[in-house]
Amino acid sequence: MSSFEDPTVGATTTEISRANFGLKVKNSLNWLKEQVDALATGVVVSARQGGSATDWAVSGATNYTPTGSILQCGTLQVTMNVGYPSKGTSFTFPIEFGDIPIVNATFSGGDYGYDGYILGIEASPTKSGCLITIRFSTNQTIAGPQRVFWTAIGPSA
Repeated sequence: MSSFEDPTVGATTTEISRANFGLKVKNSLNWLKEQVDALATGVVVSARQGGSATDWAVSGATNYTPTGSILQCGTLQVTMNVGYPSKGTSFTFPIEFGDIPIVNATFSGGDYGYDGYILGIEASPTKSGCLITIRFSTNQTIAGPQRVFWTAIGPSA
């Protein structure tokens, strides 16, 4: 029996009163609303691979089936300083995760240009936020903001 069916109506009943039919429809709509609400507040991750059931940032080859997860994203500005090859900026996630999420960051370019080439972008996440660090190949001679797009997916709290 599905969770939205009326338990007082037998599975082999051929005659259903209008009242019972109305109850079944109402329960079905309530069930459907619960499913839509669940999707609106989270994202469905059907499988995940890693080294920890709770900390999504730990590497490994164990397969997990998450029970609840959220996806968040945003744009961050990292202002480079003259004379330094790297700079980090911390931010807080809009919604705190249940444990450490996976964070991907992509360099979007800067409003003031930059010297050299990008060695990488490092993400150091916690449950509540993340430190994003841009690393260039040379010390910067031009100061200014650099845009970074980020996405984070992890267990819901």
